[in-house]
Amino acid sequence: MTIIGLALCVVGAVVILIAAIGLVRFPDALTRQHAATKAGTLGVSLFALGVAVAVAEPAWTWRVLAIVLLVLITLPLASHAFARAATRERGARSDLGCWGTAKGRSLEPGARHEPGARSTLERR
Repeated sequence: MTIIGLALCVVGAVVILIAAIGLVRFPDALTRQHAATKAGTLGVSLFALGVAVAVAEPAWTWRVLAIVLLVLITLPLASHAFARAATRERGARSDLGCWGTAKGRSLEPGARHEPGARSTLERR
């Protein structure tokens, strides 16, 4: 079990290293945030599960599983909140197809889109 735990820890550490490289290499906030949260969630979860397998004590296993559950719940939610804030900050809601717009068109009831017309966000 110690070898399996060590292997999980090494794989988790490699995934976290790849996420760190992504933070440095990616060009904008949304892609950096994606690298940090998606790979970070997987890396931390693998590392923690490796520790749980290596220790093999029921008390520690439950604690580590609680930590993994907390990471799996909170990191994607924080990622979503940061992505929304970054999107609103740079004013690109129509580009990303977020709530309220779809490919630059307003989703307001009765709104009509003329080909070549600017969206409501582009008029601001």
